[in-house]
This record gives sequence, C-alpha cells and structure tokens, in this order.
Amino acid sequence: MRKAEPRRPPDPYPWSAAARTSERLGPDLVRGDFRLQELAACGRLEPARVASFLDGAGLADLGFSIYASSARLGELADPDLLSRVAEVIVLVHGSSSSRKAWRLLAPALCRDNALALVLVPDCHGYGETPFAAARPARQHLTLRAMAESVLGLCRLLGLVEVPTVLVGHSMGAMALLTLDDSDVDAQVARVLINPLYVEHDARVRNGMLALSLLTRATASIPPLRRALTHRVCRTGPSEQLLREDQDEMIALSLGVTPGVLAGVLEALARVQYKRGRQRRVALLCGVDDPWTRGPDLIERATRDLGIDPAHIHLLASGGHTPQIPMSTHPEWTARNIDEIGRVVQAMILTAHEPTSTPSMTATSVGTGTTL
Repeated sequence: MRKAEPRRPPDPYPWSAAARTSERLGPDLVRGDFRLQELAACGRLEPARVASFLDGAGLADLGFSIYASSARLGELADPDLLSRVAEVIVLVHGSSSSRKAWRLLAPALCRDNALALVLVPDCHGYGETPFAAARPARQHLTLRAMAESVLGLCRLLGLVEVPTVLVGHSMGAMALLTLDDSDVDAQVARVLINPLYVEHDARVRNGMLALSLLTRATASIPPLRRALTHRVCRTGPSEQLLREDQDEMIALSLGVTPGVLAGVLEALARVQYKRGRQRRVALLCGVDDPWTRGPDLIERATRDLGIDPAHIHLLASGGHTPQIPMSTHPEWTARNIDEIGRVVQAMILTAHEPTSTPSMTATSVGTGTTL
C-alpha cells in the first residue's frame, strides 16, 4: 500500500517523531505514547506554550497516545507522518478511567480510516495527566474545563486545522455537552457515548453528590476509603466489567487524591449542558445503561438540549461501557465497536463538510423505528 501524499507542511509537527514508547499493534498499525513535559524538555514542543497550557488547565503533565496506519501515514519516526493526516479522531474517556479504556476502539478506528490519526489523551486528573494540586481550584475541575483542555491539546499539537471528530464516553461525553457547535471550529464534530443526564435525573445527581461527600469523609481513613472504592468499582454499573478492568478503575480512583476525586464527582453532579446549536453531534445510547432510566429520559433530555432525534443511535448491549468487554458477553463488544465506528465514520464526513447535515441512519429513541 502506498503512502498518502502530504497535505500540509510538516514544520509544526516535530513532536510526532519523539514518542517515549512505541508499539507495533499489527503489520500496518503503530501506537506511540507521549508526555507533554518530556516533549517540552527535548524541544519538540515550545516549553513556554506547554507551561502556559498546563498552568491554565491546572495540570502537572498530560500523557497521550496516537494510533496511526503506518502503511498510509508512515512510521512514527517519519517526520512527515502528521503532514499526511486527513482527519483526527480524539477519544475522551470517562471518570475513574484512562486512555486504556479505548484499547479496542482506537485500533479499529485506524483500520477503518487509514488516513486518520487517533489521539487518545489521559484526562482530568487520571492516568498520566495529574492535576498540579491535591485539591484543584473549582474552575479546573469543571467539565467545561475538561472540554477546553482537550481542545487546547489539539491546538498545542498543531492539529487544530484538521477535520476532527471528538468522541467522548460518560464524563468525556458530558464534558463535550458543555459545548455547542459555536464553541468549536466548523470542521469539528462530536460523538457522545452514554453521557449522564444529571440535570434531568435527580437520582443520578444526588448519587454523585453523596459519593463526593463520602470521598471527603473517608479521606483521612485510608482503609475505609479503599473499602468504599472497591465496593463502587465492583458493583452497580461496573459489575459487568471484566475483573482486570475493575482493578484498573480501583487503581485509578485510589491513584488520585481524595480532593481530586471528590471534586470530579461534584463537577459531574453540577454540570450544566449547553443549550444551543447541536447539529454536528451524534449520540450513542445504551438501552441497558443502568445510569439512564429508559428511552423516555433520553428523549426528554435530548429534546431539551436540542439534539436532533435523527442523530441518536441505540446500542443494544454493553451497559454503560459498550467499548469495554463485558464479563458475561465479551463477544458482544465487537458488535458495539463496529456500530460506534460506523457513527464515527459518518461524523468524519460531517467534519469534512461542516455545512451539511450529518448523513447517518439513526434509531429513534421513542419508537425504536429507523428514520
């Protein structure tokens, strides 16, 4: 397979050849891992810009991975790799999670979209993206701040002019719902997977606030905090996950300070979604997601937010985390990955042609009929 022709000068992209670690995931698929502070230290990103970005977001560092088709875009060491990219797909994970949550979807998106760069950051205090303070300022913990950090990372990496699809799950999807079309460039589309409708569901909102209070109350009693974390991560919506993914959630939750975890939970409970233009948006909803109480809530919330019913898709399985294998039916995840991938592909077209209506076939929430 022949490499794609360059679409832009490679000058803004010296960072792409400076991965801290890399892995070949298949004959034509590579992944590279990066940290902003290291890229600044070796001169691959301007140190002052990195420092300004991290300070503005309240972060100590930010870790991310990129996935790319080496056959079409080149190897990671190829300085022209990013100059060949036709579109960028950014995957934004949920709470008590990290970029590892996208380990199945990210390679699949690359295989289906050989000219796409898939960018997968750790976000909002988790993984390799810690907050600078043990108790971050409230403005740094808001989900709007999380969304702005994702957009700021794209600018910092020189990807802002490339047609982009932002894909968020759970907290990540909620963060992207604090924006509307006017808050992002015209060539940016969004895919939202199972956001929580806290403004429309007092049960979920109060549950998040209660967990926030419990986290603060157990902060000085480590054994009690560990017991609470284990209970939350092994029961409820997380019960269907494989043991290894539950263990990952526990490690990530205990890896942040109680101040960070409590602040993130409070931010989830108090989030305010943007009412405005939501045309370049697709929504994927799990019909068995325990965090939403059926299609009536989804229909009411999305109507209030102004999301077109034709852009709403129902996922038949997978619960709250359709991109992660289920302990009972891990084989169903392949179907979910395929469905998510098809929606992302449709939104890539929207990102390339931002004045057109997203061209996709959706399932109507209220009736289960195909529009």
